[in-house]
Parts: sequence; C-alpha cells; structure tokens
Amino acid sequence: MDGVCYDVPMQFISAKVDIRFQPDDMSSAFILFDDQKCPIRQTNRNENYPRSKK
Repeated sequence: MDGVCYDVPMQFISAKVDIRFQPDDMSSAFILFDDQKCPIRQTNRNENYPRSKK
C-alpha cells in the first residue's frame, strides 16, 4: 500500500484480501478472514535481503 510492502501469513500470498487499518496507525493493520484477525507487518528488507554463502 502506498509503495510499502507488508509481510502476510503464507496462506494469503498472491491472494486478493481486504486489509483493515487506521490511517494514522499502520502498525495495527490486519487481514480480516473468517472473522479472525491475521496480523500483517511492514517488510523488513534487511531480514529478507539475500546473502551469499561463503
């Protein structure tokens, strides 16, 4: 959203979902699925950066 990537549970990868959030607090964003809240978080590019094996 707005050029920011988020990590989601694996079951939602490549799926179209509705995300609920407060416009002034994206840290509380979640996916509502089957009446359950599934948290999302902003992608940490350092954690996901591929590292070469030595």
